[in-house]
Amino acid sequence: MVRLMLNPAEEVIQRLVDSGLDEKEANIAVSMAGRSPMKASQIGKLVGVSRMDAYNTLKRLQEKGMIKSTVDKPMRFAGLTIAEIFHQLINREEAELRRLRNHLEELESGPAEAFISIPPEVKEATFTVIKDSNHIQAAMERMVDDSEDEIIMMLGRWGILHLVRSGCIDALNNAAVRGVKVRVIAVLEEKNSKFFDKLDDSIEVRHCNDSNAGISIFDDDAAIQLISIEENPVGRGKNDSALVVESQGYNKAQRELVDALWADAIDINSARSKILQGNLIEPLKVVLGEGSFYQRLKDGIQKLSSVPNAVLRNKGEIIGINPQNMTLDLMGISFDDLMRNIGNRIGEEIATSASVIDDSENFNDELQKIWNKLGMGELILEGNPPNSITVIDSKACQNGAEMGKLFCHLDEGILEGIMKERHGYSSISVKRNCPVDGSVSCQFEIQLLKE
Repeated sequence: MVRLMLNPAEEVIQRLVDSGLDEKEANIAVSMAGRSPMKASQIGKLVGVSRMDAYNTLKRLQEKGMIKSTVDKPMRFAGLTIAEIFHQLINREEAELRRLRNHLEELESGPAEAFISIPPEVKEATFTVIKDSNHIQAAMERMVDDSEDEIIMMLGRWGILHLVRSGCIDALNNAAVRGVKVRVIAVLEEKNSKFFDKLDDSIEVRHCNDSNAGISIFDDDAAIQLISIEENPVGRGKNDSALVVESQGYNKAQRELVDALWADAIDINSARSKILQGNLIEPLKVVLGEGSFYQRLKDGIQKLSSVPNAVLRNKGEIIGINPQNMTLDLMGISFDDLMRNIGNRIGEEIATSASVIDDSENFNDELQKIWNKLGMGELILEGNPPNSITVIDSKACQNGAEMGKLFCHLDEGILEGIMKERHGYSSISVKRNCPVDGSVSCQFEIQLLKE
């Protein structure tokens, strides 16, 4: 259960409201806990309502067995402990559940058995709107139980919490155990991470920041689309609403959207590593050129064969054409781009690991320490966000680095990755000026570009 930043009384009131009492009833029940018997007028002043309003609320609580009254006149009221109130609510719900089960069992075993099982003859697309979080979760649990092939859920930030609180997560795990393919897309955060551990190991979970649509698809036959959800993740959700749709056309369109998000989402273990520990562990995808590599090979051999023999001699012997000795540059694969991409990933990890630091100056100080600890020189940052970064005693620039030196491009990519991750700009321009006088300082001009 997620704990909100409330004082104890407010938290108990909220939980009682979530358990079925209205706000006035919960307020009075909590205010009277641990107090001596009081008159209705005194209770009204205590909670800020009129004497008549307090009396009517006390009467309702008394009918529910949550308030006692004195025999002597004038009548005074005494409350139960909070624990006793919750036990009373639990006993009432269990009695109601037993009553419903008895009705169903009697109908199924009596002459009405055939009548209650007749399915409706509906061949066209249908929909229904469901209100209240409890009803929505109950409908979702029923659809999970009926699923035979596949279930896909987009849970957003707190959808996993609703599954845990309602018990629907047990139905989901049971479906996975009996062979139903279950996939979940959610927004992983530090506060909700632990709830995903309650899912069965066979359920595949991915993280995607854009998975707020709140839709669940069952066997491509039916879908539940959340319309409005209470912002408070532990609220009762009385005003929550959802659309239940049984339409092949609608479900196909939603399935295409979900599949597109699934392809871009990342495995939950990789997401946890990044969000909770600041490490990026998903594979780094690099594009190694484009076009026909066979044509490049032929063109490269032709160019190589035109080089003067004087260049292709080894101890006086002419060296033959050997494709194995050809460089990757000849194939259109740039080591510079490769090192820059790797640098981008490293930069993202550095920025993520220091993301808890809000103050820009403190972040820059931490960045300088990390850079120096890695043995990459001393950083001097100018501007906020930085528009100029000087690297003093850069190991990449030893002996006067040229523009194409691999580790210069690595440093450049690291700085680019840090700036992108830290400042949220999707386009960054990094221009490096390396000295030609033999010194070992490089200056990087950073330009943050808004799209």
